[in-house]
Amino acid sequence: MSSIGAPIPAYYAFKQTFIKSKLVCDIDAFAVYFLGLTSLYLLAAISVDRYLVIVKPYSDLVVTQRSANLAVLVCVILGFFWALMPLIGWNEYTLEGIGIACSVTWYRQDAGYKSYIVFVFIFCFILPLCVMLFCYLKIARTVSDEVNCR
Repeated sequence: MSSIGAPIPAYYAFKQTFIKSKLVCDIDAFAVYFLGLTSLYLLAAISVDRYLVIVKPYSDLVVTQRSANLAVLVCVILGFFWALMPLIGWNEYTLEGIGIACSVTWYRQDAGYKSYIVFVFIFCFILPLCVMLFCYLKIARTVSDEVNCR
């Protein structure tokens, strides 16, 4: 994230100017947004993996190399999908803050812009957060029960 997402804002910060090109803005925002969303989904996938290994060690659900690769692919596709939407018209990327970085347009009141924000909030924040909370609370309970049994 830092090697891909930081160079453009760093360049404009050192030049003490703002991003003037829509293409540069879109590239910067897409890269950061794509990597951030993919990371969130990967954290949720890792929590499911840990849940299966610790809470359900004897179940039929085992993590194989193929299922792990598929999970990573799904996480990347989901991150790509949500980061691509502003480029094809559902919301847009625009300058934020002092103009050295770009992000999704959060403040427009149009129905299309608002709907994107609501969907991103639910599917890119609430859903992964709930998956992680469920998995790690079950893991904590399992580990606590094991410690208390000894």
